[in-house]
Amino acid sequence: MAKTGHPGLAACSSLYLARHTGLEWLPQNTREHMNPQKIDIRWLIRRDLEAIVEIEQLSFQSPWTEAEFLSALRDRTIIGRVIEVNGTVQGFLISQMHKHHFDVINMAVRPSERRKGYGTSLLERLERQLDPHGKRRRYIEASLKAENEAANNFFRKLGYRAYRFKRHYYECGSDAVVMRRCVFAVDKQNQGESQ
Repeated sequence: MAKTGHPGLAACSSLYLARHTGLEWLPQNTREHMNPQKIDIRWLIRRDLEAIVEIEQLSFQSPWTEAEFLSALRDRTIIGRVIEVNGTVQGFLISQMHKHHFDVINMAVRPSERRKGYGTSLLERLERQLDPHGKRRRYIEASLKAENEAANNFFRKLGYRAYRFKRHYYECGSDAVVMRRCVFAVDKQNQGESQ
């Protein structure tokens, strides 16, 4: 009977060869695991518009146009961010600042790149702007189509709770559920304020 090598030793040899001879001969999933991606969350700039319009069109039945993005981003209370992976924009978040909260007014991740934590990372970056002392912006709200189960479940998973219901909120006649998350403790009197 032929003797086989120790699997641990084979793995160590593979790692040694990968580090010292290049990665081309390794399976694709092993190369990806050994080669971490460069992820950057940064301000949205004009050259990102083509990518975010493409992501928007892939994500929604009634997508914003480039003109609608430009119009929104001209407003001084609007903040746009993108998540870039290895130099390619894979998602975006557009939010509006109010006196006591942020409103997520548009957000999407490229369908092929979903479930990788990019949407969560964008929201976590927005949460860093909340005031831990509760004197300024204390919570985040997002209006979602009531029938969009994927979006509702995504926000619920991140600790958002249904706060309000808006009938016929969207042009198509769909209702909206306003999801809210208070990251820091807020007294009950201030919790009822919406602006």
